[in-house]
Amino acid sequence: MGNIFTQTLVMAALLLLPLWKIYSRAGLNPYLSLTVLIPGFGFFIACIILAVSKWNLTQTQDEVS
Repeated sequence: MGNIFTQTLVMAALLLLPLWKIYSRAGLNPYLSLTVLIPGFGFFIACIILAVSKWNLTQTQDEVS
């Protein structure tokens, strides 16, 4: 039981920061990336949220010039 829990936490830690960045750049609440902590289906839920949400993208100064 503890082994599965440990594996879930390690994978969540590896996925949490990149998903946090993706959510914030997409204009979504980055706290939604914490759904990856749900054992079993967390990553799937996080991907579904990204797939069905409207992304509020803005241009940066580098993209404008």
